[in-house]
Amino acid sequence: MNRFDKMLLIAAVLTLATLGSETAPAQIAYIDPGTTSVVFGAVGYIIAGAAAVLAVIFHPVKVLYRKLFKKDTDDTADAQANTSTTDEQT
Repeated sequence: MNRFDKMLLIAAVLTLATLGSETAPAQIAYIDPGTTSVVFGAVGYIIAGAAAVLAVIFHPVKVLYRKLFKKDTDDTADAQANTSTTDEQT
């Protein structure tokens, strides 16, 4: 048995000992009145984080979409109009 296996065995025994020494269910079920604000704060951070991740992920998709389906700008429309009028005059 090598050193890593011994450490793993000790960690498993300590974990089982800790789980076996838990307090009664009534004491575990107590919720502090300030918990609600912590939960709502965490939900806000989770939503903000998810929005940031989605923005980072979908930004290249948005740029690609705009490149593929871009409308003609005013400069190109004017250039096309000028060439068509000069073609008609000649």
